[in-house]
Amino acid sequence: MTESAARRRRSQQGKIHIGKRQLVDDNEDYRTMLQPVTGMRSAAVVDESGRRTAIEHLKSCGKGFRPARKSELRRKPPAPPLDTER
Repeated sequence: MTESAARRRRSQQGKIHIGKRQLVDDNEDYRTMLQPVTGMRSAAVVDESGRRTAIEHLKSCGKGFRPARKSELRRKPPAPPLDTER
């Protein structure tokens, strides 16, 4: 598997799991939803077309995917140098 294919797989699986957390409460409900859509009960064993189908199904259920938070926004600003006045 090439690096870009692996990156795309992780991205798709991440979207599926984000939708799972936002849409269903129980892991069993998620697997029950995934079975008729992809033919599998786990996103880990689904091929790329199945992952795309699952993402489209989650979108059709009304799930919009929020953009990820930028980690830079949560960091503290750098401390000023010690030799400067406050």
